[in-house]
Amino acid sequence: MGKILCEQYGIRHSWGRIVSTYGPRDNSYTMVMSSIINMLDGKRMQFTKGEQTWDYLYGGDCSRAFYLIGKYGKHGKAYTIGSGQTRQLKDYITTIRDTVAPSLEIGLGEREYYPNQVMHLCADITELKEDTGFEPEVSFEEGIRRTVQWYQGQNNG
Repeated sequence: MGKILCEQYGIRHSWGRIVSTYGPRDNSYTMVMSSIINMLDGKRMQFTKGEQTWDYLYGGDCSRAFYLIGKYGKHGKAYTIGSGQTRQLKDYITTIRDTVAPSLEIGLGEREYYPNQVMHLCADITELKEDTGFEPEVSFEEGIRRTVQWYQGQNNG
């Protein structure tokens, strides 16, 4: 519908498809946010082996990607938004733990993978970079620090 309206009014239309974002104001049930919340509470969590490779992008970088798509995106084009890089989930989990509660034990390998578990997710951001100049700026480590700081500020703790 948006595309049709843009065509009727002679407005350029492009859009973004988000892969996986995290950061302040994220839903508490996501892997990243639930890990932060539970680890701050000193709770030991259970995870799969964490062999999945995943692409996470900080929410502020995602917002900037949408801005750049609006400013420079080509008409009729859909852009995939992500970091364009992957790590194993266990590396993300360990980074969260090391930031939040370095001495907390984490239960990697204590949960089974879901049936039909997605094992690899990576955004191809080649066109996004070429057309808009987008580059992710916030590392996962820095994004986790910012997210923890935000969460603690929201919860006085």
